[in-house]
Amino acid sequence: MSLAFHASPPPGEWLNDPNGLVHADGQWRLFVQHRADAPAFRATGWARLSSPDLLNWTWDGPVIVPDGDDWAYSGSVQRDGADLAATYTVHDAATGLERQVRRVSADAGATWSAAEPLIAAAHNRRDPFVFDGSAAMLLACPCDWNDPDTASHVAIWRCRDGVWSETGRIGPWHPPGVMWEVPVIVEVDGRDVLLISTIDRRGGGADCAVHAWAGRLGPDGFARDPGSCREGQRLDLGPDFYAAMAVDGEPLIVGWLSSWATAATFAWPGFAGGIIGLPRRLSLSGGQMRQHVALPINAFSIPVPDTPVAGRGLVTLDGAAAFTLAIGGAQAAATITADPRDGTLTVERIGAAPLQWRQSHAGSIAPCPLRTLTLFVDGPAIELFIAPDGAAVSIAMPVGDAPLTIACHAAGVDHRVEWNVRPTPMSGGSK
Repeated sequence: MSLAFHASPPPGEWLNDPNGLVHADGQWRLFVQHRADAPAFRATGWARLSSPDLLNWTWDGPVIVPDGDDWAYSGSVQRDGADLAATYTVHDAATGLERQVRRVSADAGATWSAAEPLIAAAHNRRDPFVFDGSAAMLLACPCDWNDPDTASHVAIWRCRDGVWSETGRIGPWHPPGVMWEVPVIVEVDGRDVLLISTIDRRGGGADCAVHAWAGRLGPDGFARDPGSCREGQRLDLGPDFYAAMAVDGEPLIVGWLSSWATAATFAWPGFAGGIIGLPRRLSLSGGQMRQHVALPINAFSIPVPDTPVAGRGLVTLDGAAAFTLAIGGAQAAATITADPRDGTLTVERIGAAPLQWRQSHAGSIAPCPLRTLTLFVDGPAIELFIAPDGAAVSIAMPVGDAPLTIACHAAGVDHRVEWNVRPTPMSGGSK
């Protein structure tokens, strides 16, 4: 199944975490985790997708492949002069040990140099995010997937005279059993913003989320801004946004539009694992993180009949009115309800037992003159952006033979969802 405007793999392939999105040789280059033998999960590497405009995507295939028991886990991509540098974790499937390596590419990530060892092997130390001119690194130190009784933290490493050493630690800020992965540091409106992806393994679950903290990163730790929540702000309020990765040093992120719980629950039509969400620009307002889709809205401009397979839906509402957005499918339904009077937004997915998901989020929405709901639907991918609140909700829905039904209700009135899709010259999707 090819999607209209999301990066996705061809039939029979699996992808998950984005490892980097950079502009090189006139194209956007997206690097993702790739399972060469899905669904067996015995060989993990990297693949690349390319796009001229962040809307039309081409699958380039594997670019860093597993080597026997050495699997290429997540990492990050940075510019190295005219080249690209990938820093990632090599997971030894035989021993469970993980070590960090660096490789360089002179052809926008199509091919890479031999791996240069950086840090000695250890258990549960992965997902290097390199910054500060390749002189500093964040490393996730999560609790074990199968024995989650310990707390997770992030280690700060710095390089001096070619030698890496640990200089500090961030956390733990979550209870034991909450895994920390994919740490990212990015500057947003003059503040350091720390992003950490979590998997809640308490009770054997796998609920995924991305948490954000604003503050200041120092050589030995991260000082949260006064008044900020110890456990951080949940960045996306739906069940399916994970492994957020910064885009080439900007306050721009992309994430895996799935979760480990969702990916294991239903077979995605024609492919496995999930897709990569639309790029999002981050901003800070009143200590809260805001998200806005980073694509030009005029890229979606031709009206189409009701309930399209893919496109952008737009609704403008009284900003003080409670509203309900209902999305119905053949196998599942989703409901997003909000009440500005108490600031609560609730997201619910209903379907077969494994798909059931419901969470309420306080302080996510407030009265305002006008509120705009921008809904992107692309096959199984649903992304909602709520302005001016800057809230985002991502939900994966099984796709059936019938199109989705979408309805919005506010202040006793049913509101029409005005639909638009991309013009013909930009059609195509992943190939």
